[in-house]
Amino acid sequence: FVTLAFSHDSTRVVVANADYQMNDTRTLSLRDVATGNLLQSTGSNLAQPIRVAFSPDGTRVLSCEFDRWKLWDATTGRLLLTKDHKGGRVNAAFSPDGARVVSGSPNGTLKIWDATNQSTRDLTTEAGVNVALAYSADGTRIFSVSFDGLAVWDDTTGQRVSDVSI
Repeated sequence: FVTLAFSHDSTRVVVANADYQMNDTRTLSLRDVATGNLLQSTGSNLAQPIRVAFSPDGTRVLSCEFDRWKLWDATTGRLLLTKDHKGGRVNAAFSPDGARVVSGSPNGTLKIWDATNQSTRDLTTEAGVNVALAYSADGTRIFSVSFDGLAVWDDTTGQRVSDVSI
């Protein structure tokens, strides 16, 4: 399994690789796009990588795994934070300012995390399986996609504001 993401300036790419055939190797590597050179590697600190993303300012990398997500320093490769989110394959996304992370899991739970002081807020949800998450460009809305449709949430209040069938 491989997942990747480009930095917002397109100069770096982060690749999460889980090779279950070859010694169960799981790595997160940061590479220079122009040269392909390895800039950093986390070694085998990943469980089951599902998704990766750069913070909007390019200083941190978010990796989503089974029952948790991790925040990494994009320069040193150092693990900064690990947050549990029980319920299966976690998806997560940065807010446009990089101050918050929203995470969701297949059990329908959604959480907003403060990426600096690590406080959390649960969203009141009856959502189905969360398969994708995103913030609006202005950071005021969170979008969660499940097999039931698209739900739109208010980032400030945590309240569900609308539903769209897809």
